[in-house]
Amino acid sequence: MKHLESRYPRLLLLALILCLSSCASLVLKKPEVRVASIELGKSSLLQQDLKVVLRVQNPNAIALNARGLYFQLSSGDEQMASGVSDQAISIPAMGEGMVPLTVHTAMLDWLKLASDKLGNGNGVLNYRVSGYLDDVDGMGRVEFKRDGAWQLPQ
Repeated sequence: MKHLESRYPRLLLLALILCLSSCASLVLKKPEVRVASIELGKSSLLQQDLKVVLRVQNPNAIALNARGLYFQLSSGDEQMASGVSDQAISIPAMGEGMVPLTVHTAMLDWLKLASDKLGNGNGVLNYRVSGYLDDVDGMGRVEFKRDGAWQLPQ
């Protein structure tokens, strides 16, 4: 019996090491999210719709299956728009997918921001897209953040 008791701590340690190594393999790398396109949609005196397509690249060896997505589009310290999607998103392992969204912004805020940021004459708007894929494979949120520049159509 004493022989078994002396092996018990070693077996427990081995089980703990195996558990931790399997948990480490479950850590997901953050997906790369870029704005693939922004198109102006319907507009009214108070609201501007933007059709935003996000390109999501999955650097993981497993597919990312998310229940939805939340994102913010900002320029400098000013938020331009935010959006959500409750549609299922599936990005293949080591692959990419496109996620189309319609975003609503306040027309007056958008015009002010556009004139302030684009007043430099080159027609380029620097932006940051950030947010998260929600409920990825039942493991929670996977956040993303990416800076970029958008050239206004001529």
